[in-house]
Amino acid sequence: EDPWRPGYYIHPDAPRVEPSSKDVHGALSYFTPSELKAVLDETPNEAAVTSVSRLVRRSTGWLICFTLCLPVGGYIVHLGLPDMSNDLGASVSPLGLMLVGIALFGVWFQGARLMASLELRRQRVKRHDIVVRFNQMCPFIGAKPLPLPLSESE
Repeated sequence: EDPWRPGYYIHPDAPRVEPSSKDVHGALSYFTPSELKAVLDETPNEAAVTSVSRLVRRSTGWLICFTLCLPVGGYIVHLGLPDMSNDLGASVSPLGLMLVGIALFGVWFQGARLMASLELRRQRVKRHDIVVRFNQMCPFIGAKPLPLPLSESE
């Protein structure tokens, strides 16, 4: 039993299973365990190749949202520019600048995730690779490892 988490038992170390491709493993690192689990839930157990369209759609949606925040933040900066020279200094420009900064970070982050999901789609990622990546994260998220597909574990 784990002394820091009562009621949780430490499982013995499972034999290390490597993904079929290091490129796929790197691209899968861009996604959270819940996103990988959702992709696995959409894919039948018998399927060798998984559809990552869910990852593409999610990254694209967030990328569009962050891109739309850029001109809004720029407009807020523009609205507050005359107030910057005011003696009180009460301007909304810093808020607009914060929105621009957050939007730039979001565009960069979601753009990288979109490129990773498109690479996974191009390489036709196998279900086995997603299960291996999910199982590698299980000790850190408190989830039980998923069984490997039969064709790959034999």
